Amino acid sequence: MSIFFDEHWETTIVRDGTNSTGWVHTSNGYPTGFATQTAVVFPDDGETKSMQEPYVGLTGNDVGKGGPSLFKSYTATAHLFGRTYFRTTGMTFSDPSRDGSKIFYVEDNNNTVIYFFAERNGVFGIDFQFTWDENTQPTTLYPGTPIPLNQWNLLEFEILFNTPGSSNGYCKLYQNGALTAQTLNRAFLGPTPGSLSPVNGRAVPSTAMFREIKFFLQDWGGSVGSHYYDRTAVGDTAPGPVGGPPTNLPPAAPTGVTIT
Repeated sequence: MSIFFDEHWETTIVRDGTNSTGWVHTSNGYPTGFATQTAVVFPDDGETKSMQEPYVGLTGNDVGKGGPSLFKSYTATAHLFGRTYFRTTGMTFSDPSRDGSKIFYVEDNNNTVIYFFAERNGVFGIDFQFTWDENTQPTTLYPGTPIPLNQWNLLEFEILFNTPGSSNGYCKLYQNGALTAQTLNRAFLGPTPGSLSPVNGRAVPSTAMFREIKFFLQDWGGSVGSHYYDRTAVGDTAPGPVGGPPTNLPPAAPTGVTIT
């Protein structure tokens, strides 16, 4: 087991196309994109840069151009752990009902598996959303706790794909070391490589693996503000907090247990 990468954002120069450290950036017509900067710095690793996700408040005919993305592939796995430090100024919106700013996706070959949200429809918090679960509509959200503004927050997750034909998958979300949201006993994947969701017809192949992580800026409602990220890491073992031992991620609760 290993950490696939631990991004410090010190040497990565973010620009459209594939960058030297393996991140791929596309601006998708938005006037700004992701960029490393020195004004807001994560202090715990003694370095000088973090990555900024700026929202510039599109209005009028420009609304809907949101979509700058920054993604990186890693070793395929069915059991994924992730960590990022996250800071936000908060957002103001011209149309809160249409807006949502995603922290990151976890994907298999550019097909979104799970979204983690920093903000959704004008309400701040941490949520994750499944799009591949064969037994659940894709809009199901599992809210976490409110995100304190203008301070660094440690966000961690653990996701396990189910054994095909079983409902033993789970996803857990941690904020500053505390378990804030989880869903257990899930059938994210179908029993065969050609399985389709009976709920929405989406592909839920038994062969799917986690292969990619993506940051995504979605400005659909004239959002103004910034998110910041540092020490973004994924692996098939828990990266843990910077400067400390791995977070003690507890195992999923057992099912089918009778106590006598």
